[in-house]
Amino acid sequence: MLDIREYRVPVSLTQLKAFLREDSGKKISKTIRKVEFVCLCNAGGRVPGVVFSLPQEQELLVSFAAKDIETQLLRLGRTGWGCHIFDVAVMNGDGKKMTHYPAVGRQVHITADTDVVENVTLIHCPPDRHVKVAVPIQIFGEEVCPGLKAGGRINHISRKVRVLARGDSIPESFELNVSALNVGDKLHFSDLVIPENVKLLEDVAAPALKIMRK
Repeated sequence: MLDIREYRVPVSLTQLKAFLREDSGKKISKTIRKVEFVCLCNAGGRVPGVVFSLPQEQELLVSFAAKDIETQLLRLGRTGWGCHIFDVAVMNGDGKKMTHYPAVGRQVHITADTDVVENVTLIHCPPDRHVKVAVPIQIFGEEVCPGLKAGGRINHISRKVRVLARGDSIPESFELNVSALNVGDKLHFSDLVIPENVKLLEDVAAPALKIMRK
């Protein structure tokens, strides 16, 4: 187990239980990814994963229960996965003791023809670390939007927002209110409410959505 300082897990974090993998090296073996683990996943088994950016640039090779990963992807979506902090609880061989690593989701690799999760990656993210993430945009006010009532539609120019945020301040989503928009109106990244400890990495003058004619 890697030697890192003791981490007190916030109650609010979603726990992902994991086991260490015996594979070594910086890349997941294609043989393991495409044969052993894909077969296991199809049988409701395990998904290989890597936690990157631990102290001294170490990485942690682990595996997760396939059903746990699928549950989180269904709940968060792939964009939400990439801006959500998890408590990665790594169990020892007998499953009685866990070491906890706060980590933000990064990539999810899914087999195109079967939708099986091949592997996932996460970034070690203690509360004081700054990370770049893409946060989903949520739209509200559609039921009273005059442009939509007049037969328009929302053109989602961007469905996510790139930000730099502390590990303890990553937003789950950003909201844009379309309740006063007419056909032709736009909302820009400057219309977002950016919380403290979060830096917007988008051009504030760029549009995020527009009400278009059908």
